[in-house]
Amino acid sequence: MGVKTSAIKTDATEIWVDSDDILQVKILEGAEMNEEAFKQCFVVYERLCKNKRIQLVDATAYCTITEEGKNTALLTVRIILLQRP
Repeated sequence: MGVKTSAIKTDATEIWVDSDDILQVKILEGAEMNEEAFKQCFVVYERLCKNKRIQLVDATAYCTITEEGKNTALLTVRIILLQRP
């Protein structure tokens, strides 16, 4: 078992690593997951994830995902995958 980290809050999410080393992402009620929101998330991911981790996203809150946000998320994930050995 790992050590649980404190939650890091962005404009649209709360992100932490739980005691099972799973990256937990909670999207906040009414959040707009736009380009900036996804960029903030990836900055936190880089800070918390030195190695590969299982990620669990709680998207049960009402939120909006913009087209720009989707594109930013997809592009960032592709770049990360291409950089890994």
